[in-house]
Amino acid sequence: MMLKNFLRLRMNRWYAITPLHPSNASPRPSFRNASNLDIHLCPRGSPAPDAYLISFGMRNVTNPTKALKQALRVLRRGGRFMMLEFAKVDNPIAEQLYDAYSFNLIPSIGEAVTGDRASYTYLVESIRKFPEQEEFGAMMEDTGFRSVQKENLSFGVVCQYSGFKL
Repeated sequence: MMLKNFLRLRMNRWYAITPLHPSNASPRPSFRNASNLDIHLCPRGSPAPDAYLISFGMRNVTNPTKALKQALRVLRRGGRFMMLEFAKVDNPIAEQLYDAYSFNLIPSIGEAVTGDRASYTYLVESIRKFPEQEEFGAMMEDTGFRSVQKENLSFGVVCQYSGFKL
């Protein structure tokens, strides 16, 4: 279910789910697009979101620990942080195939379609430089998230992370 919700969101965006208030006519939560800058400027004491979602964008943040601290700060108590991010493949055979695909095909396809090989090479390199699943889970816990869970999808090509502000 969490993956289904993530896939509804546009990639590389920060989202905060605004809390439900009795004054809301709709029982559905509203989604607010919040750039990294917006999250940093979110004033203390403003309505805290119930959930904080990010998909395929954390690896582009210059300081993931700071971003996690901001996510923890703006969430309400009991709120949930959820993230999808490219990850380290956990199957040796799949890893060899994925590496061949990533380092050879992705940049070549990107160059053929857009004429820009460098951006697609950066994409692959940014995935490899991002902390592995256990390390990022530990970063979440060190930041203050509790009940941290990690679930590898597609042999670990993508990892789904979840943690709560308690």
